[in-house]
Amino acid sequence: MGVTPRRPARGGAGRVSLTRRLAGASLLALIVLVCGGALVVVTAQQLGDAQRLLVRVAVARQATADLLTRYVDQETSLRGYVITGEPDLLSPYQVAQRELPGRTGEVRAHLRAVGGPAEQLADVEAAHAEWDAYAREQVALVGNDDRAAAATIGATMYGKNLFDAVRDEVEQVDGWLVQEQQRSQDRTEQLQTRLVLGTAGGLAALAALLGLSCLVMVRQVTQPLRRLAVSTRAVADGDLSADLRAEGALEVRDLAGDVGAMRDRLLADLDRTRQALGALDQEDRAVRAVREALLPSPARVDGVRVTARLDAAEGVLAGDWYDTVQVGPGRLGVVVGDVAGHGPYSAVFALRLKHSLATALRTHGSPGAALTAVSADLQDVPGELFATAFVGIVDAGAGTLVHANAGHPPALLLPGGDAAPGGGEVRFEELPPTGPLLSSIVGGAVWRDTVHPFAVGDSLLTFTDGVLESRSPDGTEFGLDGLLLAVGQIPGRDPARVIDAVAAAALRHAGTPGRRDDHTLVHVLREDAPG
Repeated sequence: MGVTPRRPARGGAGRVSLTRRLAGASLLALIVLVCGGALVVVTAQQLGDAQRLLVRVAVARQATADLLTRYVDQETSLRGYVITGEPDLLSPYQVAQRELPGRTGEVRAHLRAVGGPAEQLADVEAAHAEWDAYAREQVALVGNDDRAAAATIGATMYGKNLFDAVRDEVEQVDGWLVQEQQRSQDRTEQLQTRLVLGTAGGLAALAALLGLSCLVMVRQVTQPLRRLAVSTRAVADGDLSADLRAEGALEVRDLAGDVGAMRDRLLADLDRTRQALGALDQEDRAVRAVREALLPSPARVDGVRVTARLDAAEGVLAGDWYDTVQVGPGRLGVVVGDVAGHGPYSAVFALRLKHSLATALRTHGSPGAALTAVSADLQDVPGELFATAFVGIVDAGAGTLVHANAGHPPALLLPGGDAAPGGGEVRFEELPPTGPLLSSIVGGAVWRDTVHPFAVGDSLLTFTDGVLESRSPDGTEFGLDGLLLAVGQIPGRDPARVIDAVAAAALRHAGTPGRRDDHTLVHVLREDAPG
């Protein structure tokens, strides 16, 4: 087996269609939008919760401050009353005393709302109750005209310590609220940062995806279409050798392949026109009879499709020939031959070999035996007149191909299921010569048969040396590499397109309007039989 070097496609487009690329990009954009949107929504909800908690903590702190203010009002009012004995100065103490239960309950509710230490208010209330008992004793002393006892340093210091205990308990509650307020503030700032970054990141990802999509469109569609348009205009202007590169997205490459097939068909039609003009020099009854006799027989077998093309070097009279022969039930013989030279003499010798090989195939049913029998009957042929031939028998029932090769260029056996659309590697097996060429100087030669599996989908491509030996103006041969490159660029390996593409590629390679040698190509495809 052999593998042709694969010509890398520009841009590395692969076999993924533009439709699938756009679908993938749309799906990715949708995923980015959904994920980004979900992140933004969740973050926004969390930010709202954090901001509401921050507000509730601020309200709780305000309520705690109001509670402490009432305690301070009581303490201040008591001091003034003890010092002056004025009953009016005791009014703030009494007002605060009535409001304290409500204020304490309000603080407790706010603490519970923010998850704070509501139970710590019990310590506040206990400390206040102890101070309030002291305050009531002071009020009683002043009421009994014993302000001196109430205003003693000891009593004053005792009351101050009790009130400081109340203040400390309230400040502990406020301290927890301060810490919770800072935590809420930090959490709010973090969520705001995450929201900004998430939104910016989502927009950046969408912008990057949009930019990448635009880049893919430019590289895979716009630029290849522009180059294809330039090449197509060149073909329209008469340059049938213009390079129609199959590059870019799958759809663009398929379009390039179709345009290339159209160009190849135009080139083939133009070449046939040149052949017909050249045939005017050979157009007499004898030449027409030889040409018609060289046409292949209409033999066919169900499950075997033969597609062929013969382009003569001089007009329409060639030294090449090909033929199909009904060998037996489900067995089809395929012959491709090439007589040295071209023109009338080569055509007459080709006609003799054509009929001799067809008869020998029907008689012996073996390619090798048929070549051996025909060779033995060439003793009257001048030594300078010789031919090469490939002879094969396809057995549709057995799924085999038997071949013998008389010095002919190796045919290519192409396995089925390996016909990757345009630009793929071409895997093949060469079917080399199994004996010498056909000539009177090798009398007594024997050709052996070689058997190959030939399943449905497999194909055989055989050709004459004129195809491989097409030379460019600088002397480079078209060769097997050029042939395989042309085959590999045909989507699905359609037989007719394969034949036309190889013929056109060889003619373009030569860079001349005509052929220096006959070109023959035969493609045999094993396919499912009808029914």
